[in-house]
Amino acid sequence: MPFQTYRYYHRISNGDEYTHQYHRLTEEDKTINWKFRSRLRSLQIPVMYEYNINPRFDLLVGINRTMNFWKIENTTLVLYDYRRQVQDDKTLVETMTGERISEPDERISATNTNFLVGITFSPVSNIRVQLLASPGVEDHSLVDEKIRGTRYWLNIKFRP
Repeated sequence: MPFQTYRYYHRISNGDEYTHQYHRLTEEDKTINWKFRSRLRSLQIPVMYEYNINPRFDLLVGINRTMNFWKIENTTLVLYDYRRQVQDDKTLVETMTGERISEPDERISATNTNFLVGITFSPVSNIRVQLLASPGVEDHSLVDEKIRGTRYWLNIKFRP
């Protein structure tokens, strides 16, 4: 489907009038190949302290520092089988041509520090049930927003 633009410009300055009309038409038959690549590197440093309340219960407190690094590559290749552009009274027709649009590589990093608290219960010597919670706020630099909430983990260990 062709894309058409009609523009009209009228200006009055110091009593002089100026009027101009623009006409632009673009007809294209094209294929777009978009290549997006993202690489993530992550470093996580947890520090935990486990306190033995009694033989059946343990209390766990910790802090977790996470650093994420992204490298994003973005390239678009547009292959035109046919393209006709009309601007006012000038016409340009191109066949079997293309355009490559490359954006500079983007590097993004985000660092989070989370607090952890948990409890471990051992009903018998060979079974341990652990519940961890991590309340907090995370800043996401990719989407420029804060996410609030608490994450929970349930871990059950069976030992022979």
